[in-house]
Amino acid sequence: MTRDIYIARKLFKLDDLNDKVREIAVDRDIEELEDLTAIIEETITQLARAL
Repeated sequence: MTRDIYIARKLFKLDDLNDKVREIAVDRDIEELEDLTAIIEETITQLARAL
């Protein structure tokens, strides 16, 4: 991960958002949300690259 991507992820707290969704998915045992975290992770990466 480049420094710019790292900074963007931290600046917009994107990792925190994904962690929260993952936590909810595990707590509620929701398979669909677990799949959503993978989608969010990919979106975070692409968004950070675009910045």
